[in-house]
Amino acid sequence: MLKGRHALVTRGKLPWLFRLHNYLAFHDGKYWCIWSHGPVVEDNPTQHVRCSTSEDGLNWSANQPVMPSSAKEGFRYIARGLWVRDGKRICIASHDEAFGAKGKVRFFGKSLPLIPPHCSTSTR
Repeated sequence: MLKGRHALVTRGKLPWLFRLHNYLAFHDGKYWCIWSHGPVVEDNPTQHVRCSTSEDGLNWSANQPVMPSSAKEGFRYIARGLWVRDGKRICIASHDEAFGAKGKVRFFGKSLPLIPPHCSTSTR
């Protein structure tokens, strides 16, 4: 039998209740967690990506933005992973269409890129 403990990295509170697309990695002596962060439901244009770090996997830093809400109307950011390349940890996000002006969903349109946003290396 394995024994263990668990911890909460982030808890939703109004108006930012939504968390999804979470990724967890261990690199350079720290745990890194990123996720998509938004109001009430997924895929709103204000959805953005946040990050938190931990040295023990139980006590987490205050979360901070990795990618803010998109300045482009009708677009959102989505957490897409954590990657180590050439010894450096990279946070991956996508930027694509969200709900249109009339609430119509236009996900993963032809403008979809993957981008490497900056994750802070501090653990506050």
